[in-house]
Amino acid sequence: EYEISVSLLRYALEQIEGLTLGPVERIRNSLHQELLVLDIKLNSGKNKNEDLSEQVKSYIWQTGKRTDLQPSIERHTVAYLLNNKETAFLTNLMNEMEDVHNTDYRLLGGLLATTCSSITKPQGWRKPVRQLWDGVLRVFSSTTQQKRPQEGPGISIRRDATNINLSGLLCFVDKITESSSLDLLISCLVRLHNLAKEGNDNHREVFSSLSHLWPTSVTNRSDVNFEHIDIALSHVTNHAITVEPHNTTWLHTQGDLYLDSRNYSAALKCYLKAGSISSLSFNQPVPPTVWDTQVFKKMVICCMSLKAHIQAALLCQCVDPVDFMTAFKAFQLAVVSRY
Repeated sequence: EYEISVSLLRYALEQIEGLTLGPVERIRNSLHQELLVLDIKLNSGKNKNEDLSEQVKSYIWQTGKRTDLQPSIERHTVAYLLNNKETAFLTNLMNEMEDVHNTDYRLLGGLLATTCSSITKPQGWRKPVRQLWDGVLRVFSSTTQQKRPQEGPGISIRRDATNINLSGLLCFVDKITESSSLDLLISCLVRLHNLAKEGNDNHREVFSSLSHLWPTSVTNRSDVNFEHIDIALSHVTNHAITVEPHNTTWLHTQGDLYLDSRNYSAALKCYLKAGSISSLSFNQPVPPTVWDTQVFKKMVICCMSLKAHIQAALLCQCVDPVDFMTAFKAFQLAVVSRY
């Protein structure tokens, strides 16, 4: 009941109109911030509101030096700017920040906006990508990190309370609907997930569309909570698909995550859904960018695990080169299962 909430907050503001005492001023600021969040919620899913955008920017500038910011207000305002592609504003905001060793919502929003803008250009994208990588890593790292200067020993940097934690990140992501930002977050988390599983015999690499952007190793692995990374990756991917249910790239990623957790039925459903979406419900050939050899191999694994041996044998013929060995094995198992 947002309209009722707005009416109550405006009534409260009227009651303290004209009072200038310190505590009253803090209450007035808090009421204005709550009204701003309600306006953002009321405008969710609508066309960009220039007046509201200016109000959000004004709030950001007025509270730039404060350290007592409310996380819920920060999440709504920064996500609103991201969703409305206020790239220049967020980039300038990030460039003026003094503390870049703690990933708060404003810094993460600036990193996402800057990287989204830079990866469309032939040059100059490596630095923003690396900064976003480091910023995301800080969310999942222990409270003390080592910064290595060009000369001399490492310097310990302690994260403070402004650094986003796992629950804060998930709440922030739930407010983002801008597809480029979600794509960047998913691909970054996928790379971290894959790096964590490197060397495991049963590991299958999870797909992402922007995997080529990211570093191929993680320093100070012992300081990184990879379990939290997996939780975040699953959450962000699920949220992204609720925003864009027909995004075949994200369905592929979700299918790989299900396959990695041995949920073969759910994985196969994701691969089939991606194929159906990209082919107008199979009225056209599925593009090879959606179903390539690797996806066919994954669907074979799912069918074999689900004891759908005939289907597995048929899919083996779509692999390049044709996987005759697995196909014959599937036929044998199909015959045996009848007796």
